[in-house]
Amino acid sequence: MMSERFVRWECFEANVRRVVDGDTIVIERGNLVMTIRLAHCDAPEDGQPWATNAYQRLKDMIGGKPVRVIPIAADRYSRIVAEIMTADGHDCAFELVRDGLAYWLPGKKRREDIGEAEQEAQRAGRGIWREKNSVRPKQFRKQKRWITK
Repeated sequence: MMSERFVRWECFEANVRRVVDGDTIVIERGNLVMTIRLAHCDAPEDGQPWATNAYQRLKDMIGGKPVRVIPIAADRYSRIVAEIMTADGHDCAFELVRDGLAYWLPGKKRREDIGEAEQEAQRAGRGIWREKNSVRPKQFRKQKRWITK
């Protein structure tokens, strides 16, 4: 699988071609175009509260800009799962979670700082944490699949 080859790279620079949603981007590096899923966070899906806000925040941070990509894995959709750093060194997942625009995904490479940022956003009632009956994106996707069957 092509993306597995790139996962072995320690990190690389690329330009953001397009922000797909609150946790997925398309990058280009030379003549290669790759879809990247942000590691450590899960932003609301289209149709959920705060999905547009997450998308816009990510677009404002990195849309059309250079980023540093730190690959972690490849997912079942052949996307590279990676930490994405802005040109000035900000971690996109951390920023989204801290702003209450995404949930923390602990994963294999535990980033306790992002977990702490989620707790801070929760206590402050930011973004998704303002919702009384917030549904995590993973659960929303399951419900959506069940409804469409």
